Amino acid sequence: TNIHTIHIIIIKIDSYGVLRLQELAQAGQAAPGCLRYELRQADGDSDLWLLHSEWSDDAAMQAYLAGDAQRVFAEVLWQALAATLDVQERPF
Repeated sequence: TNIHTIHIIIIKIDSYGVLRLQELAQAGQAAPGCLRYELRQADGDSDLWLLHSEWSDDAAMQAYLAGDAQRVFAEVLWQALAATLDVQERPF
């Protein structure tokens, strides 16, 4: 079995962007196939936000990304100073 993951690192987002990511995290945690969804501020760096999610399969992750998540990611990442997005599949 493989786990599908999304990793996002975001630098310098405003309070509205943080709120949108928190809403996204709540929806992600309730989404079918979500095994883990975490949004947190990096230790010691108030400008750095980390998002990590794990999905049971590619179909669940793609269904999540095809919904509101895609729009919110684009909205928040557009306003950020810098961001990285990494989507992976790894053995469980």
